[in-house]
Amino acid sequence: STHFTLGGGNAVNKSTKRNIAFLFASVDGISKVGSYTAPTTPNEYLNIDCGFVPRFIIIKGANIAQDWTVFDTLRGLTASAGNDPFLALNSNAAQISSQDCVELTSTGFRIREGWNIRTSQSGYRYIFYAHA
Repeated sequence: STHFTLGGGNAVNKSTKRNIAFLFASVDGISKVGSYTAPTTPNEYLNIDCGFVPRFIIIKGANIAQDWTVFDTLRGLTASAGNDPFLALNSNAAQISSQDCVELTSTGFRIREGWNIRTSQSGYRYIFYAHA
């Protein structure tokens, strides 16, 4: 509960490389850590129940090389369909605001099938962190 270890591989433990570790935990009513598999039926929605309305969400493909994608209400994340501005934590690229990826619900958020590889490539697994 207070430590974690790294393997000896160059991807996570090479002395000339910079690395960062994100360690999150679920706290009722405040934060939620979880995973989901994107739906495979066209235009199907997947509801993620957090127990609260998140103001900040990080999503990352678990079994694909993909960005750490950040959505937040200050940037423009809403309950309405429409373009959701987001940033990639692992990039210095500017904010992207031309994709509809996530919609807030009264108890969490929802993802639409196949809409975006960052959040819902059909059948792929994703991890997420949501914060109230």
